[in-house]
Amino acid sequence: MSTTPHLVPVPVSGTRPQPAGSKLPTVLFVDDEPPITRSLSALFRRTGQYAVLTANSARDALELLGTHDIDVIVSDQRMPGMTGVELLREFATRSPRTMRILLTAWSDLSAITASINEGEVFRFVQKPWGNDLLATVAVAASASLAPANEPVHGAPDLVPAAAQGTGVGILVVDDGRELLDLVRADFGSTHPVHVARHADQAIALLEQHEGIGIVVSDVRVADEDMTDVIKGIKATHPAVLSVMVTALHDGPTVIDLINEGQLFRLIGKPVKPSVLRLALGSALRKHEFLRNEPGALARHRPAEAPAVAERLQRRGLLKRLLGSVRHLFSFGFGTRSAAS
Repeated sequence: MSTTPHLVPVPVSGTRPQPAGSKLPTVLFVDDEPPITRSLSALFRRTGQYAVLTANSARDALELLGTHDIDVIVSDQRMPGMTGVELLREFATRSPRTMRILLTAWSDLSAITASINEGEVFRFVQKPWGNDLLATVAVAASASLAPANEPVHGAPDLVPAAAQGTGVGILVVDDGRELLDLVRADFGSTHPVHVARHADQAIALLEQHEGIGIVVSDVRVADEDMTDVIKGIKATHPAVLSVMVTALHDGPTVIDLINEGQLFRLIGKPVKPSVLRLALGSALRKHEFLRNEPGALARHRPAEAPAVAERLQRRGLLKRLLGSVRHLFSFGFGTRSAAS
């Protein structure tokens, strides 16, 4: 037998801890099709582990928010009147502690991108759902117990860049000049800006500079796919936030980055300086919060990704990532037995 290191957050039990006399976690399912909300309600009520609410419109969901303490919301994307992303954005503003999950049958990249940039979605689950939805909601319910006094969604973009996490390092991973020049123009006077031209150099810089809190990367750098590297960085450096730029229109890849890498922002090419400036301002403020409140990292914990670790190992990068670990907080690595 041999052991293969794999990226896996510290295990969380199937349900969140329930002290004696405490209420069950409240989960709200939102879909404009009543048969779907009835099916989800029946599935989760049978577990006996949740108080279940349902709504067949975004308006009804917001009314329930006014009368209930909701731990997790699972919303469909395509609904009349208000989309799932728009609803989750409202929840992010009105109830930041509520964990947000987007459920949809569509791989609409614009909706997926908005789910990251506007709704800061915890997980993206595609229809038809399976047992993975039960596991995802259990993790989200556990995470809802973590400190939730995070920066109010939207507020970070209004704070001057110089006031946000001054001194926190920004790592730009790109083989061109444009992205680096944009970052330096807005943040070079207040933050150390480092540059890596390939994945191995990026990991080396994380080893050398403990102050790096933000990684800005193209999806492809020096003909290398950076998505697994970003996921690995999140597992080993949970307080580091990633902002990715891309010209690709690959919905499934972005979904994986949400679920396995807790991608903070996604920016399309050509990059608009104002969009990048706002994204990095938000990232710097969120990083400062996470660094000062490590217990809140459970709210940003990525899904287990053993396949990612195996691919990184084949590329010779996994050992480097393990060596660069600074603080795991509520994340960690494990081992998986495999046939030799």
